[in-house]
Amino acid sequence: MIPDSKTSESLLAGSQPMRGRSTTLLRLALVLIIAAMLGDIVLKCVIPSFSAQKTDFTDVYIGSALWLRGDDPYRVDHATQLSRERTGSDREIRVLYPPSTFVVAAPLAWLPWRWASAIAGLLGLAAVLAVAWSVARLADAPLNSLRGLGLIAFAVAFSPLHVAGEVQNISLQVTGLCLLAMAMAHVGRQRTASVAAALAICLKPQLAIWLLGYFLLASGAGIALWASGLTGLVAVIGLLRLGMGPWTALAAMRANMHAGAMPGMLNDISAANPGRFHMIHLEVLATQLWGAWSGIQIVILAMVGAGVLCWVYAVRRNRALPPALALSALAGLVLLVVYHRVYDAGVLLPAMAWAWSSREPMRRGERIAVTVLMGLLIPLRSLIYRVEPHLPSGIRASWEWQSVVLPHYTWIIGALVILLLVAMLRDSSERNCAGAA
Repeated sequence: MIPDSKTSESLLAGSQPMRGRSTTLLRLALVLIIAAMLGDIVLKCVIPSFSAQKTDFTDVYIGSALWLRGDDPYRVDHATQLSRERTGSDREIRVLYPPSTFVVAAPLAWLPWRWASAIAGLLGLAAVLAVAWSVARLADAPLNSLRGLGLIAFAVAFSPLHVAGEVQNISLQVTGLCLLAMAMAHVGRQRTASVAAALAICLKPQLAIWLLGYFLLASGAGIALWASGLTGLVAVIGLLRLGMGPWTALAAMRANMHAGAMPGMLNDISAANPGRFHMIHLEVLATQLWGAWSGIQIVILAMVGAGVLCWVYAVRRNRALPPALALSALAGLVLLVVYHRVYDAGVLLPAMAWAWSSREPMRRGERIAVTVLMGLLIPLRSLIYRVEPHLPSGIRASWEWQSVVLPHYTWIIGALVILLLVAMLRDSSERNCAGAA
């Protein structure tokens, strides 16, 4: 029997309160997730920072303190001695940051270690909030909408941010500045975007330098020029205080990097370092797959270079590409080509803003992107390292475990970058076809 119009109207009217209750419950669930994830950041990042001895931030603090004194921050003996005096830690300090980092961190280096560490922890929490807000803005999602709350929940639960917070690495603050620069440029606040980008590049150039490429080619040269000028000014101040030229400072940094990459050391990419898969750049995976040989870096540069050419081609053909799509693709390429660790992958979050944009329903590529990003959302690294000691030795020594499971972050990022580049090329082709029609 077909219901009459009055019956249909009554059914629709009855379903509306149920739909409203479901929306309210979903909204409440997302708010609880956001609160829980922010609480985890507070417990693991902020509270420990008030009583920390040696963290990743110690290297920045000690390097900046030596720079303020006019001493050489790249002298391992000087850095370790000052760390012993200020933090009480006997662990060796090998500073790998450029002079521009010391300039930006100088206000904290004036303070006692515990105060500086606590402020850095609070800045880490602020960075997580900036990341969450920026992801929602890049997706043009109202903060109180279901989509906005969903994006914020995804951002504050993103595993790389929590890893950065746990070890007190400035990647967390740099990620916040990078995404803030993107969001400010997206809403038309170019000066704010320039300052945020410059601060990010000064603090950690290898993580943030790609912002200049994006702003120069895809978002107008104004932001890139302002950010470059500010970065250059800070770098000059840093070098003048050190009393050394840029090549001398670079040589000192490279010497410390080389020493830290010796067999068994923290940054060693060979099997002698059991923690090598915390690094996510392609050289680690390539060495695991093909062994160490002289041409491996050339192959990696060729692969990433091909990706960069695809990116430039797509941007040139379609200036209307979604900013979050172009930004996350370029950030992923940078993560793969030079030294990076898991905590640097937070700069990929704009991919979620692109995938969950206002367009509905999601297209196939966007659904796949969300699925791939789930591999970075879930803390698989912690789970794997907890399970590994209890597995049979045959499984732990297998090719699948050593070449697929342990370096899973690199595989995930590589797959995401390919997916984003394909989406960029597809959007460019569709726009050109529409223009031709």
